[in-house]
Amino acid sequence: MSDNKDDATAARSFHKKLCDFEFLITLVTVSKIMAITHQISVSLQKPDIDLSSAIGHIELVQSVITDIRSNVEIEFKHLYLSAQAISSKLHVEPSIPRIVGIQRYRHNYSTNSPDVYYRISLFIPYLDELNSSFVNRFSKHKKTLVSLQNIIPINAIKSKY
Repeated sequence: MSDNKDDATAARSFHKKLCDFEFLITLVTVSKIMAITHQISVSLQKPDIDLSSAIGHIELVQSVITDIRSNVEIEFKHLYLSAQAISSKLHVEPSIPRIVGIQRYRHNYSTNSPDVYYRISLFIPYLDELNSSFVNRFSKHKKTLVSLQNIIPINAIKSKY
């Protein structure tokens, strides 16, 4: 009997979280970005990929992320409308966390608009962190590739030291 009670409590907890607008907007955001990065994930796991094509794939994804970041208001509006469509089917109202005087665990953003709040608290930091992760993770490999390409005679003639 105790297991059924625990299962029911867990189910209620999951249902409550699934009906939270913050969860829905996060889910839509991550889904969009993971759709962009999925191909790079697949190609980087191939055993026969070379460094040059891997860097090319990474730079392409970085450029897409940078384009999204430069058009953040338009891009996020599409995501927000998708999250709103899902939330209306679930009868969930878009809302923002309450703002308190002293905040310790998350930032207080001075806006009453849910779309602005989630754009500045979720979407922009997510894009910036993803771009930063790409730079930190792959810049060393790019430097290695450039160094290796300089030892190829045709490339060595073209480059200026």
